[in-house]
Amino acid sequence: MIDLDFTAIIQFVNFLITMVVLNYLLITPIRKILKQRKESMQEMQGAISMARDASEDKLENYNKSLVDYRAEATREREKLRNDALAREREITEAALAETQARLQKARSDISAQVDAAMAELKDSVPALAKEAASRILA
Repeated sequence: MIDLDFTAIIQFVNFLITMVVLNYLLITPIRKILKQRKESMQEMQGAISMARDASEDKLENYNKSLVDYRAEATREREKLRNDALAREREITEAALAETQARLQKARSDISAQVDAAMAELKDSVPALAKEAASRILA
């Protein structure tokens, strides 16, 4: 059987003193280090979450501004295209009007030349008829 005598009490007191000393020297600093580590990990997690949120906001703003810039570029391209088409119509209409004016002038010049030639031929018909008749009869 186990005898409980004075040495058992001394051993128990010695055990308690060792536990108190070990708690003070080893366990408390380790707990403190673990607590600091846990707090720093929580701070890092918070910083990571904030950075992630900030990057998502920036990405969303970038995508939104990209869509806005694309829409603005499309509007500008359409405006420039419409301006170019209007300018093309103006140039085409001016060229067509100039061509029609030249054509009308050429037609009137030709008509005047035909009329002058016809008048000249009418005036010279009797003389040509006499000359032709004299050659035929001669």
